[in-house]
Amino acid sequence: MGQQPRKKLTTMVLISLALLSTAACLRVHVRISPRRFPLQESHCASGHVIFAIVRQETHFLLEWLDYHVWLGFDHFYIYNQDDDKATLAELLRNHTSAGLVSLTPWNVGEQATAYLHAIDSYSENALSWTFLDVDEFVVFPENLTVAQALSRRGLFSNKKCLELLWWSYGDAGADAKSVQEKGVLQVLTRRARTFENKHPGKVVVRGGRNGKVYIFKLLQKLRPIGGWWHTCKRFASTHERATLSAEHAFLAHFQFRYGNESFKMRLARGTRGVFKTQSIYSTAHMIDFAHRNEMFDDLLLKRSALVRANMEKNYTTKRPLVNKTCTLDASMHRRTS
Repeated sequence: MGQQPRKKLTTMVLISLALLSTAACLRVHVRISPRRFPLQESHCASGHVIFAIVRQETHFLLEWLDYHVWLGFDHFYIYNQDDDKATLAELLRNHTSAGLVSLTPWNVGEQATAYLHAIDSYSENALSWTFLDVDEFVVFPENLTVAQALSRRGLFSNKKCLELLWWSYGDAGADAKSVQEKGVLQVLTRRARTFENKHPGKVVVRGGRNGKVYIFKLLQKLRPIGGWWHTCKRFASTHERATLSAEHAFLAHFQFRYGNESFKMRLARGTRGVFKTQSIYSTAHMIDFAHRNEMFDDLLLKRSALVRANMEKNYTTKRPLVNKTCTLDASMHRRTS
């Protein structure tokens, strides 16, 4: 009689140790490999951050960075998928040394692994993190900073994730040269009348520890899926997420920054990994997307002037940046420097 309880106790202890060992192994292996590429360390690792994957964006990247700095984003974790990694590194040399950008070389077409690495490495130290491409510009029509807008929409109170819808812009009849010389926001001023409604464009997630995000990382390691950066379902429960309406926020989506040449440029990026869908543009023409030129909208044109005044330099000029030290004001959720 005395031995049976001891056997049960021993069995329970062994099972507990096995479970703890398994959990420890999962916790170790869930971290995403940095693909043997060194990370260029930043001086600013907190605040409102953007995770971006970049391929062949040298003509447009500085304008995109300037705009989102003006909007109030604190740091940019950029994954460089160019064939020649040195070109982008040189373009952003001032930005990385100033602590505004962390640039990590990454394999072409691997979107999910890059985003997972970013979440695993940087999400807990951020106030918020946003997935974004360089042809996407975050817009707050109420003319708020990112800190003010996200706070008003409840990201730091009752919401953990916000979905931003795409509003597609066309080529406005412009050619590649004029867009490159003047800037996307000054030239591409025609858009569709309605949102793209297949699914949200991208998401903004509250930073810090998040049990749902941790579980998602475990599951993604065991059974990878794609496209999760378009929806809040993986990062927040139903009552903790929301899709924002147009009067509060949206993504201006500029797919045709090279005019009709945009189709050739998309094919030139290759069809590896996430770029495999680019093949659909082989028979496309701008006339197939005429609805994206339906109406004139000068909101971003007006804001581009404010961005340029804020930066005090032309978009294409390499300039020294002020080194920032990020400290968190928990009451306002705003950056002080």
